[in-house]
Amino acid sequence: MRAILFVVLISLFFVGNLHAQERLTGIRQERVNQGSSTFPDSSQSSDTLQPQQQDNYGGIGMIIESFYRLYYSYPENINDLLAFIDYYDFPEVFNGLISNLHKNRNEIRVNKTGNHLIITAGKEVIYDEEMRSPCDELSYDLPFYLQNILIFDKNGVSIDSEELVNEFKKEIKQVKLHFDKVERKDGAAVYVLLSYTLSDGLSPMCGSDYKISDYKYFDQVGDFLSVFVRKNKISKIIFMTPIFINK
Repeated sequence: MRAILFVVLISLFFVGNLHAQERLTGIRQERVNQGSSTFPDSSQSSDTLQPQQQDNYGGIGMIIESFYRLYYSYPENINDLLAFIDYYDFPEVFNGLISNLHKNRNEIRVNKTGNHLIITAGKEVIYDEEMRSPCDELSYDLPFYLQNILIFDKNGVSIDSEELVNEFKKEIKQVKLHFDKVERKDGAAVYVLLSYTLSDGLSPMCGSDYKISDYKYFDQVGDFLSVFVRKNKISKIIFMTPIFINK
């Protein structure tokens, strides 16, 4: 079953293993950033699901955090959330939560108010946290987003395929060989977070002073991606790259 590693890491998290917490940050083992500052602080989370203080919806904060790390977005409604939960193999400690979410799905509302995600079950607020955004975090957590490559299958599901990730890295490396150096600003390399779909092509996910249409590098990246996504039946890919240029 998909995402077995995901399950193991979450299980280790509940044992209280700090190393496991750090590994969970990246979701995918081969792309973990051990020093990431964005691991959810359990003391500030909506829940910790500790045995002595479980409630009907304990653990929902960790599921929402996992959703973000696999999609860089949040569920729009309870159907989105349950589809995500049902696709993955969560450990048994989540069974009570998952059962309650299914049982009470008609009473649960997912709302985005300002920059907060608020989930209610009837009159009870079961989750209320500020929503994260890659564009807000790139300045201080660049390594996580640089290492993370999100690949979505034809149904729009974020998939964990080491084979596809390695193929992507191999192909984009070949593109980079055609260029001499990277664009720099104040001595630092310039990075852009991009998404690619067949319908929209290559699109920046965050505002930037740099237009990708001004760089031949992105023309070549787009050319290889058009073949890559067709061949592998991919609906979307999200990745970060420096801007490569010639002298």
